[in-house]
Amino acid sequence: MGMTLSAKIEILKPLAENLSRMESSEEKIEYLASQPETEKFLEENLRIKELIQSFGPDSQASLLALIALGEADVLFSSFSFDSEDVEALRDLAKRLIYVEDFYNAIGGVVGYCLAFLRLLQNNDEHGGKQVRYDNPDTFDLSDKNDKVKDVVLHGLENLPRIAAIFPVGGAGDRLDLHDEATGQPLPAAKLEFLVSTLLEQIIGDIQALEYLHYKLFARQIMVPVALMTSFEKENHSYIRKICADNKWFYRDPESIFTVVQPLVPVITEEGRLSFSSPLELNWKPGGHGVIWKLAIDKGVVDHLLGRGIEKAFLRQVNNPLAGLDNNLLGLIGRGFENGMNFGVIASERPLKASEGMIVLKKDKSGYSLANIEYTEFVKEGLEDKPQKEGGRFSIYPGNTNILLADLNAVKEVIRKNPLPGMMINLKTKFTSIDASGKKRQTRGGRLETLMQNISNEMVYPEREAMASFTVFNHRQKVISSTKRTYEPGNPVDDTPESAFYNLLANHHDLLKNYCRFQIPEMPSMDDYLASGPSFVLTYHPSLGPLYEIVAQKLTGGGMTWGSHLRVDVAELDADNLFLDGSLQILSDFPMGHLDEKNLMRYSERGPKCELINCTVENKGIDRSSVEAWWKNRYRFHETCEIKIEGNGEFFAEGVAFEGPFSIFVPSGHRVTASVVDGGIVFDTRLIDDPTWYWVYSVAHEIDIKLTKKEFAVRKGL
Repeated sequence: MGMTLSAKIEILKPLAENLSRMESSEEKIEYLASQPETEKFLEENLRIKELIQSFGPDSQASLLALIALGEADVLFSSFSFDSEDVEALRDLAKRLIYVEDFYNAIGGVVGYCLAFLRLLQNNDEHGGKQVRYDNPDTFDLSDKNDKVKDVVLHGLENLPRIAAIFPVGGAGDRLDLHDEATGQPLPAAKLEFLVSTLLEQIIGDIQALEYLHYKLFARQIMVPVALMTSFEKENHSYIRKICADNKWFYRDPESIFTVVQPLVPVITEEGRLSFSSPLELNWKPGGHGVIWKLAIDKGVVDHLLGRGIEKAFLRQVNNPLAGLDNNLLGLIGRGFENGMNFGVIASERPLKASEGMIVLKKDKSGYSLANIEYTEFVKEGLEDKPQKEGGRFSIYPGNTNILLADLNAVKEVIRKNPLPGMMINLKTKFTSIDASGKKRQTRGGRLETLMQNISNEMVYPEREAMASFTVFNHRQKVISSTKRTYEPGNPVDDTPESAFYNLLANHHDLLKNYCRFQIPEMPSMDDYLASGPSFVLTYHPSLGPLYEIVAQKLTGGGMTWGSHLRVDVAELDADNLFLDGSLQILSDFPMGHLDEKNLMRYSERGPKCELINCTVENKGIDRSSVEAWWKNRYRFHETCEIKIEGNGEFFAEGVAFEGPFSIFVPSGHRVTASVVDGGIVFDTRLIDDPTWYWVYSVAHEIDIKLTKKEFAVRKGL
């Protein structure tokens, strides 16, 4: 258009304002067609005008918006009117309809571009407002004091009033994830980490909380789950396939919602739409902050409120540490205290990290809890200073993207501001063409919002009156992302290798300081990358997930260097277990059984394993064959595998399992291993009901205690 950014903004401002007030596509068509830019182009290109008029009203409106934006010179630069071009134009119009609908409140496609241009114009400027930033007040989950235990119990009690919302639309580009058969890029949610996909694991974390609620309150609940997918690189189809392949995780399919995040056009640093070819825009997802408006638009929020759900917690799929120990229950419990509207888990933030920070913001409107992205520090006048001289952590805590939000409070914010916290980031280069068809590399970005930025709109007159809160846990306990493939010689941060190392460090803490295990010391990161871990422990989260519960099921004992323990049962009693090699306790349904509708029922009729004063000694993992420790797909020189089917039970006391074992426990049976004449004998007997199970209760009003309930039939075995 040959005009300045300011001039273009002034032209688009009334356009967007008027379009935002129009309810029908027909109104928009009439209005857009009357604009000088559009009218002139259509008069000079009657065939294109007739073609556009042959499309449906929604498609017409979206294409006229592009012309009004001054993009016709590129869009129709080589248009031939053949069937291929006509179909490409039709497809482009259909994709733009999603943008038009989603951003309708700010003027559709025109409003989207206007908002971007305004941010582009102000990108290097401070807003001029009188703003003060401070450290937020935090509640420390890492200190296992009575108050923390009380908050965790409060979270568990309120679990029936909670939903889970997960943005799973991210592509696995930097993880080099591809379908082996088709070569199609796969979503990050499909990364196999510890045998199962990341999506399966976050569902498993929810099930563990539901199981804990059942054991303590004898009540079956099913936390509703909303998944925000994307059309980028077939993400939506792959996510649905993961759910279907896993039989919807044996949950009621009606309790799992999927909403599709709109893809939005990329805009260049010059303020033009980025075309990869005349009829194809460059597209990117609009940021996970669209999740709020999307959930409201699609009726998910109202449906949840109608079911008595008051709040939702959110986490990103690429962080496998979020569900550890008391993280989620502490966040939920704190959120239900005093009717809080929004909360976030914060942790230490490394200096100069490409991460946002959580701050207390004070301006003329009042106080709010704000997330400031690292790209915005200069604009906001923030310095990334250390906590103390020479320290490695920032003065402000880091954002983990583990959030809690009150659904009614979210509705109120979105009613006033449908897209809170809009921002742009121009760090990526895109291949764009101009009207002559010439390709060039140019920086570009898209208008995006971040899900945590909704808290910026929750403003309170006094600091003490804030209904936004922060809980703290140490970084190693709450966040380690699986964003990219590790390449030797490059930083290991944000790789599956780093996430697995941090997971093992947490398991080391669990075994040593809670379970009273003798355990090899953790290797340094460099030694781990070169030679592998000093031990491996993996377990289904229903074993806890609270460390205090795991420690009552796995009490005392030890593991030698290089040993491997995998536990896939919730009902475990392992007392004084010593392991030199590999032990695997496996089951398909660790927490109960399937009912007649093929849905998970938490019950005492799940698999059980007792190992009292036992030792396991074998050659363990073939370490030379391990390609990636984090995949947990190991070959063994030798292993002791106990596979428990259905409600089967395994019992051994005072038995030394030396060498390889493959023990199968059929459903409805109890297998007892004992030593007879220096050898191990296995006795298999039918059982109709469980011979024992753990009873969970609350002692001293804050401590969850486990008591082993045994039945008369057991004593007769």
